[in-house]
Amino acid sequence: MRCVSSMKNSKKRKTDIIKSHTVLNFNNDVKVIKAIKYGSYKSATETFE
Repeated sequence: MRCVSSMKNSKKRKTDIIKSHTVLNFNNDVKVIKAIKYGSYKSATETFE
């Protein structure tokens, strides 16, 4: 699953967009049993410091 999130720091008036991927594992009942999210959050850390 691909995800794009945006966030805004209202005090600094800065915005950032984070792109990530999530890998979902399902059991036999088609229920999610594990979700692993991969993404780079370095730009968000730099934006909001």
